[in-house]
Amino acid sequence: MADERPKLRTDLEFFPVQQGKERFVFIKDILGLAEGKLLPFSLFEVMAQMDGKNSIRDLQVFIMRKSGGMIISKHEVEDLVEKLDKMFLLDSDRYRKEKKKIEEEFLSQKIRPCSHCGKAYPKDPERLKEMIDKIVADGNSPDDNIIALIAPHIDISVGSKVYGKVYREIRDTKFSKVIILGVGHYMSDNLFCLTEKDFEIPLGIIKTDKEAIRMLKKAAPEIISNTDFAHKSEHSIEFQLIFLRHLIKTDFEIIPILCGPVRLFLDSYERATYINKVRPFIEILSNIFSQEQTLLVAGVDLSHIGPKFGHDMPARYLESQAKAHDSALIDALLNKSPERFWEESKRVDDKYNVCGFSAICCFLELIIKCSIPATIKAELLDYEMWFEEATNSAVSFCGMKFLGDF
Repeated sequence: MADERPKLRTDLEFFPVQQGKERFVFIKDILGLAEGKLLPFSLFEVMAQMDGKNSIRDLQVFIMRKSGGMIISKHEVEDLVEKLDKMFLLDSDRYRKEKKKIEEEFLSQKIRPCSHCGKAYPKDPERLKEMIDKIVADGNSPDDNIIALIAPHIDISVGSKVYGKVYREIRDTKFSKVIILGVGHYMSDNLFCLTEKDFEIPLGIIKTDKEAIRMLKKAAPEIISNTDFAHKSEHSIEFQLIFLRHLIKTDFEIIPILCGPVRLFLDSYERATYINKVRPFIEILSNIFSQEQTLLVAGVDLSHIGPKFGHDMPARYLESQAKAHDSALIDALLNKSPERFWEESKRVDDKYNVCGFSAICCFLELIIKCSIPATIKAELLDYEMWFEEATNSAVSFCGMKFLGDF
């Protein structure tokens, strides 16, 4: 029996796709239950009405209106709802039971399995090494006093040139610890998500600094997620690890931190409010960052524009505005000015969906906290904007390096 007031899952992402004259919607699912499904846009319009308030009767009326008055029976709508439920698209008992099983399985694991190997990059270790070597092949010798990097987390095949310019900076370097700030794309429960799980990639197991992670949890439990489930399918840290593991020539431990959407947890969209909230967390993390042979990495992208990201016009129309916004943010980074970074984001009310904002906020506070700004040199390595023509959308990203001595 179909739910009388069906509700679409809120943890799914839907991306418009144009194939010839036909419009579809591609589904991205953190749980993998509905991942990769391609649905007709007309079906998605019906699904969008499933908000937990509209009844089967309401949906019946909506479908008949959209179809120009074609008679649709209540039974047909119930069958459609049942079909969508079996596809794990609805927030139902069936979905919640499966979600609980997946969460419990992940939480019980001591190792975070690689999520994107064999998809976004080769699963075979030798092929992966060859890919990385090719990406970082050119360029000068690394600087001895690299302390921090900003890298993309966009698909590696798309951002390979920028990844290369960033990660060739640490070829054959020696670090004992790497703090990695990623973006928690599916986070909505807190400012940070930590995990003590070691990370599995094709090049081996990378251990986490469990003592440091426990110190952070103890210092600021109120701003840290209760579970580490957000790490399960997140790519923003995993993509950095394959480069770090292959290029750093010493064993190192990592502190993997996913950063959630700051606006959800601040009373006002101000740097001062953010600092008051995260101060104990930053204090501990800055002490770790100031230790010798510690590298700080942020895996972030910048503007996300076009229909895929909620805009009502194609990315080409927003390109110049978004690039100007990116330029202002990058300038704030180059000048190591978190205040200017916040002011620029507030000025546009995050109109261009800078998904790396939360991670860069934390990154900047660590840079400022741990060193005298005049002794740090920041350099922009590259900047790109990639257009996804199928969705009339675009994503921008950059690479930066920070040099200094603590």
